[in-house]
Amino acid sequence: MNKRKYRVNDSFFETIDTEEKAYWLGFISADGCVYIKKNSGSKILEISLNIKDVNHLVKLNKSLDSNYPIIQNTNSCRVSIVSRKIYQDLLKLGVTERKSKTLIPPIEQIPSNLMFHYIRGYFDGDGGFTTHDKYLTYAVNFCGTPQICEFILSYLNKQSLQLTNKKGVESFAQIRIKGNKQSLDIANKLYNDATIYLDRKFKQYQDLILLNEINQCIDEINKLEFKAKSIQMIEMLRKGYTGKDIAKHYDCGESNITRYIKHYKTALSNDKEKQVLELFNGGITNKSEIHRITGFSRDYIRKVLNKVN
Repeated sequence: MNKRKYRVNDSFFETIDTEEKAYWLGFISADGCVYIKKNSGSKILEISLNIKDVNHLVKLNKSLDSNYPIIQNTNSCRVSIVSRKIYQDLLKLGVTERKSKTLIPPIEQIPSNLMFHYIRGYFDGDGGFTTHDKYLTYAVNFCGTPQICEFILSYLNKQSLQLTNKKGVESFAQIRIKGNKQSLDIANKLYNDATIYLDRKFKQYQDLILLNEINQCIDEINKLEFKAKSIQMIEMLRKGYTGKDIAKHYDCGESNITRYIKHYKTALSNDKEKQVLELFNGGITNKSEIHRITGFSRDYIRKVLNKVN
């Protein structure tokens, strides 16, 4: 029996019962491959990444108690782990040599409390965040086989995350989940309290949190500005400005101002009527006296009082 040159925990994927195992299964399902070497028949798990993610392969080796070398080139890095047991276990878990076309999520082999770790691993490998800087909006994306995309969408929906926008074609599918609230809800489920992740994706998650805080600040500022403008509009209406005058002043559509004026006049009319009735019910029944106190026309006061007589 030949002594192995490098070590690895061959039984790591035998049972998926920890966060690490679920995560790495998801990541390998997205970004790894298994194959049999032609000249030697060795069964190999290989992961190749961009050189900027080399630390992730260091994390993999640590999790698998592996000392297999990480080969680094100018733009890429890879680790190739020889293990018949790992190869066979991964096959049972859906990671085949043609997984990009055949991957089916191993739902039965992953406990429900570890499923988000599996999905996070898959997302770190074949998912991403997209942001639109101009409008401060963002989205979450997954891609893969129709089966894995269907599973992810279905699972997220069951977690009270009612999501839409799934699209796919033939053997390849993509999910894009738009909307800041939905995207952040998903990101929180994936990364909040996680202990293992791709550093680059986790940094994007932190940026997402910051972007959300910025959006909230902008919303608060907009509310304050709208309140201030509303007060100014009311004063302009009281001074006799028309909707067209106000629209020109604020450089906005006259129809929006017209709707605002309509609501304002309704509220103002209700308030005026309330004042007349309060005086009348308080014992001031003389129309001229009510006119003197309120400044409302005698005709208006008469119409209001006729409603109750």
